[in-house]
Amino acid sequence: MRNISKLSRVELCGRETSFQFNELRFPGSRKARIALDRAVGWMHLDDWKKLKVGNPIPYFRSALTMISRNVTNAPGQETVEYVLQEVFFNHGHSGLSDTLNKLTMQEIHARLTDALRQRLGFTTGGSMVAITPGFEDMLPRNAPSSAGNPLPTVKPPGSGGGVMERCALEEALGVAFIDYFNGYSVDADLTQAFVGFGGTDINVGNALSVVFSAGFTKTLEGLVSGAPEGTKARYFMNALATSFGNALRVSVNTAGNPDLDPVFADLTILGL
Repeated sequence: MRNISKLSRVELCGRETSFQFNELRFPGSRKARIALDRAVGWMHLDDWKKLKVGNPIPYFRSALTMISRNVTNAPGQETVEYVLQEVFFNHGHSGLSDTLNKLTMQEIHARLTDALRQRLGFTTGGSMVAITPGFEDMLPRNAPSSAGNPLPTVKPPGSGGGVMERCALEEALGVAFIDYFNGYSVDADLTQAFVGFGGTDINVGNALSVVFSAGFTKTLEGLVSGAPEGTKARYFMNALATSFGNALRVSVNTAGNPDLDPVFADLTILGL
């Protein structure tokens, strides 16, 4: 199954469908959502490597440049950037990593919901801002859904054909995190999503299968339920990074497995 959750179908098609990823074509109005999926996964991988991830908007815009020539006013872009700024770079925070250090998973979820509702006008009673197809799943339930200053870019790791392998991992992780924070259950392990987005590296697939064998949601909720109340999100991200790094190294060192694609070489330090 390549459709890893209900959201994965909604965000690609604007409605639920039984289509597989490789049967879909992405209209221009959904490019901002695809870029957001990749940016979220990309930021988490950088954070897992203990890099200080600051403003998320350059990640989003850099991901957008890979799929669209319109990188300053793509449909839905203004709303996406408002929410990213509000959640991770306002209220005294200095970016994604700092937010993970200071807030719990529940607090981040609440802030994402509040920022989107505020942006769309649901808390002020004012005129609602249109949202582009591909983001309908993020709207409050039963709400109508209608289509509707460059920053520095972040250099993608790797080069050549391997970049698309990297994008497949980023997109699989990003969709899963967005599914989770929108209240959808991500039941399948992420190996299927990685392959569905075009990933072929055996070692990365093995690592995803080991870490998320119970499914993304059950894996993350298992960590959350076993931690004391008030535990910051950083604890859970470190646990995922360590598990992924350990599983990746085991796969790379297993006799008979192919070499790791060089575009993933930086991930072998996770958890060390």
